[in-house]
Amino acid sequence: MKYILLLIPSFVMAAGDTHGAGSPSDLISSFVNIFILAGLLAWLAGPKIIAFFNNQSDEVEKVMRRAETKAKEANQMMAITSKKMSDSDSEIETLKTNAKKQVQEFENDYNKEVVEKIDRLHKDAQQKIEAEKKNLSDSVNELLVTKVVNQSKEQIARDNQLSSSSTQNLLRGL
Repeated sequence: MKYILLLIPSFVMAAGDTHGAGSPSDLISSFVNIFILAGLLAWLAGPKIIAFFNNQSDEVEKVMRRAETKAKEANQMMAITSKKMSDSDSEIETLKTNAKKQVQEFENDYNKEVVEKIDRLHKDAQQKIEAEKKNLSDSVNELLVTKVVNQSKEQIARDNQLSSSSTQNLLRGL
């Protein structure tokens, strides 16, 4: 019922006869109708519109805060990455230097081990040669002594006079 009462001024104005160009007073009723309509919209939809715009502003504020946080994080990550990139050249040089040192140390240690092993093998070979020489010398001496003893036995057995003198010499030695 209220709505119908509010619309009555616009019906009245529409029924009026306007001949000619119109006057400024004709606009007054249009302004009144607009103000009534605006007031009615503000009264009926005002709280909803205000709540809608408040929600929209809150969401925009949240998005802006989130974007600001993300921008700060991105700047921090960019600074860290830039620092890492600037430090990477010096780190690469350090790694290269360390690798060269390690290779040099390995080469030196390996060469030292090889020289020590060669010396040890040389000493072992010399000892084996000496042992073989001694074994061969002992074998030759043993063969020589055995041969001399055998020849002496044969000669003593063939000659009776030598046999008796050797027996007497043996008995004297006891």
